Amino acid sequence: MRQLGLVSAAPIVALTSLLVACSGGMRSTPQLSNASSVSSQVRNAQSQSCTSVAEGAVTGARIGGGNSVDGGAASYQTCNAGLPATSTLECDQYAPPVAASSTVVPAQFSGLTSYLQSLVAPNGTLTGLGFIIVRNNQVVYENALGTYSTCTDVLIASASKGASVRAILSLVDRGLLNLDTPISKYVPNLFPNGTTITERMLLDHTSGINNCGEPVCSSTEGNYGNVLGDPCLLVGSDSMESCVQQIVNLGSIFTPGTQFDYGGDDYQVAGYVAQVVAGEPFTQLFQNAIAAPCGLTSTTYGDPLEAPPTNPRIGGGLYTTIGDMAKMLTIDLDGGLCNGTTRVLSTAMVNAMQADYTQGLPVFYSADPGHDYGMSWWHLAPLTGSPALVHDFGLFGAVPWLDKSCGYGAFLLMSDNDQGANKGLTVMDYIVNNELITAPLGCQPQTVTF
Repeated sequence: MRQLGLVSAAPIVALTSLLVACSGGMRSTPQLSNASSVSSQVRNAQSQSCTSVAEGAVTGARIGGGNSVDGGAASYQTCNAGLPATSTLECDQYAPPVAASSTVVPAQFSGLTSYLQSLVAPNGTLTGLGFIIVRNNQVVYENALGTYSTCTDVLIASASKGASVRAILSLVDRGLLNLDTPISKYVPNLFPNGTTITERMLLDHTSGINNCGEPVCSSTEGNYGNVLGDPCLLVGSDSMESCVQQIVNLGSIFTPGTQFDYGGDDYQVAGYVAQVVAGEPFTQLFQNAIAAPCGLTSTTYGDPLEAPPTNPRIGGGLYTTIGDMAKMLTIDLDGGLCNGTTRVLSTAMVNAMQADYTQGLPVFYSADPGHDYGMSWWHLAPLTGSPALVHDFGLFGAVPWLDKSCGYGAFLLMSDNDQGANKGLTVMDYIVNNELITAPLGCQPQTVTF
């Protein structure tokens, strides 16, 4: 990681002692295009709290207030109860205001702050968003606007892939898994062509397995099914083995390693292989390998208010907060060290995540046409040996990204059912190309084509 000097006037917060530790808090659950999916309403409970931690003192900040005579909570619950599952954020006018939460908003980032404010009601179309920047294992910017607080946890869809890959690669470091060994060694008789599919192929989307959840996949119709994958991915109470068997039954669509086909089914299979190798549920693997060592307090597969799923959605089912994501980004920025202190991955595995595996390969389907792919990371502005800018965007607009030339990681957390991933990438595009981060940090600007 490049050690570039911070602008001296910027207040900074060490990640190991973040000002806000989240417990419960506000939650946003975007709507999936499926009748069995979660509700799209932002759910808010007065009994949930965001715990502020400062110099060893712990205080609870209850969510209360609101825009109606009853303090907002009852009107908000009544509104939600009367809405169909396909409704969007219509109840926010009744939502109790979020609890006050600690933020880090230095004056030199005024351009960034103004832009983020322009996106949120009443100025923009978003009801809320969270944004954080981490550099040299410290938070240099953290802000929450609208209905969001720094404790809002959101379903981040495909932006979940990075967290899953980190947990899986920890098994490689432990000598339990080899990325280039056929998966038939670990799950015999699972795939008819399991002797030619590897874990690396699953994680870089070149395995050839059916990603669209239908007998025949089309690359000419937008292939939205590749984002949603097999219907079993939406059934958290299923077993991973049963779900993967459904995926296997659909067969392959091309010879492994010969094309790129982005989707969620690859990652479900990869997660199942990791679960078998680890000898424990994938949710426990993630907890032991990443969440606990990094001190993640609000990151879960599946709804945090429910029991851990037995069939977690490996490529798209993670809920997290801006603070927790910042901690995970330090792993990628600091060669496998989380928060600058705890090694959770080797530098070799971090480099493996960020390598380019698809350059020159024919594309069956891509969610980000024109850009190459690593393991969870889309590549922008490549430099010799490694990309300068990589991102891992999600369907609802959540976007983590790394600017390796400037040495920072950033995370945009939002929920937008109407524009989703396109909105998230549009925001990232504006922030990067208008130097709203690089200029305050004293870095060379980058012009990036999204």
